[in-house]
Amino acid sequence: MSGLNLGQSTRCGSVFVWVGQGAMREKRQHYQSFQLNNTIYSVDDTVYLYPEDESYPHYIGRIVSAFVDEEATGDGRDPHCIEVKWYERRVNLEASTRGIEESEREVFELEETDVNPIGCISGKNYVIKARGYDEAAGRMRDADQDWYFCRGYFLQKQNAFQAYTDNELEAPSNQTLPPLLSSLLPPHSTYMPEYLPDLQLPAPVHSGPASGGAPASAPAPGSQGTKRKAQGSGHACVECGASSTPQWRE
Repeated sequence: MSGLNLGQSTRCGSVFVWVGQGAMREKRQHYQSFQLNNTIYSVDDTVYLYPEDESYPHYIGRIVSAFVDEEATGDGRDPHCIEVKWYERRVNLEASTRGIEESEREVFELEETDVNPIGCISGKNYVIKARGYDEAAGRMRDADQDWYFCRGYFLQKQNAFQAYTDNELEAPSNQTLPPLLSSLLPPHSTYMPEYLPDLQLPAPVHSGPASGGAPASAPAPGSQGTKRKAQGSGHACVECGASSTPQWRE
């Protein structure tokens, strides 16, 4: 299949189509791009994903691959999937930093990936690798989209931070700049993932915690980190009731 594979609309106007020619690998038809709700997404783009509990902030992840899982069709699972590399928000790890611009913008790259239906995507954002907030803000000062900066990895098993190498920081990004999505910037939440105590994070890039900020709650001893999952069958449409990625491909 090549070119834009045109789709149809539901009553609420949602549209999903694969863009470009697919390539079969390990019983999966992989694509480089797709269109969902009038937005084009590509591999390496960073996105918001609906959480299972909608009182939580939207998850942030990078699309590692996008594919049709031929084996899912027979057992009722949504075959239209993305593999996502997760990021964790700093404010989820340190509740006392909520409400501070620099910390609200900071995320840490996690080691894990998960496969989720394409319908779990709620919008685009942009994650920039940078040594600090000022560097990221300077590079994104004219950008009209939600953005975050990342200084390195949060290693959940070791409960420690690992900074990006200079090569990783200087490597070109394949992300496509998204449109303005300020309306999707998730609200603050009391959600705290269950990581090991005594987090070994780099020093915040601000001068101190937010005034009146609540301390982070102590995680359960021995916890190895919570493996997250976006809302399993996609976000239910409030108008048409659809709860899975639409399959409108000829």
